[in-house]
Amino acid sequence: GLEVAWTYPVGASHRAVIKPPPGWTSDGVRVWVDDAGRLTSPPTTEATITVNAVVYALGAWFFGSLLLALGHALLRRRLDLRDARAWADEWAEVEPYWSGRRRHGTADR
Repeated sequence: GLEVAWTYPVGASHRAVIKPPPGWTSDGVRVWVDDAGRLTSPPTTEATITVNAVVYALGAWFFGSLLLALGHALLRRRLDLRDARAWADEWAEVEPYWSGRRRHGTADR
């Protein structure tokens, strides 16, 4: 590993062993530290932020569309079942007259 040293916050000395970054030369290496002076990852780049925003937007669109489609399918199913029940009820009233099993004005037996 590569031993690095830094002073941050003011007056606080730190040392750590890190893996040399690709293309490293002996001119030095940039490390990122948090407010307490501990090693941390570099800040997020604009490209990463842009890609994340696009991925999250597409994900939100996809799942929103999926929820709308699911809601539509459930509503459609409910309406179809209601219509089927209504049709069956109405057919039960009309079928005896339509088939000739019962004549208008005759009493039920």
